[in-house]
Amino acid sequence: MQPTLKLRLLAAASHAAKVRSADAIGITLIELLVVVVIIGIVAGIAVPGWLAFVQRHQLNKSRSEVFQALMAAKSNATRDKLTWQFSLREKNNRVQWAIHLASNGEFIPATVLNNEAYWQNLERGVRIDPETTIRTVNEQGRVLFNRHGCPVYDIDDECGSTSLQALGRIALQPEKGGKLKRCVIVSTVIGAMRLAREQPKANDSGKYCY
Repeated sequence: MQPTLKLRLLAAASHAAKVRSADAIGITLIELLVVVVIIGIVAGIAVPGWLAFVQRHQLNKSRSEVFQALMAAKSNATRDKLTWQFSLREKNNRVQWAIHLASNGEFIPATVLNNEAYWQNLERGVRIDPETTIRTVNEQGRVLFNRHGCPVYDIDDECGSTSLQALGRIALQPEKGGKLKRCVIVSTVIGAMRLAREQPKANDSGKYCY
């Protein structure tokens, strides 16, 4: 074979190889784009569902913690024959609660308010919902239980005298708002409590958590 012809054949083979390589790269890029699009679609469907799941878990756990704390305050009151208190506040972007003896003349005793050891944090991402109706002063809430375990408005009140005023709900919502709600309702004058969640329609009081 002549040298010139051999060089031409080699050049043609090299060109064909480059074309095949370019085609292969083109197909790979298209496939990659398809995969990226599919991942984006799946993520768009799955991520909101996952976030809603996380929010429900945080709310359910926080509601359970509030319920147990209220029950503990009521139990301590009947055990000690003294008025015990459940206190609620938001501090450093966290909802916090504490249970302790109530004090005359102080909505939350200064010894409790200024002592971090009393306060427990609820889950991150949980906030106090505006539907909360327990007695509140300066954005701090409380529920009192007298020596009989009845919810009362003031420390020395007897069962029935102010129990109706002391009834109410502690409602929680996700940090970013939305329709999800969880609440604990102090529902009777003898201190019965129940759990509730958001409903599609408001009740007669205009509340959605009942």
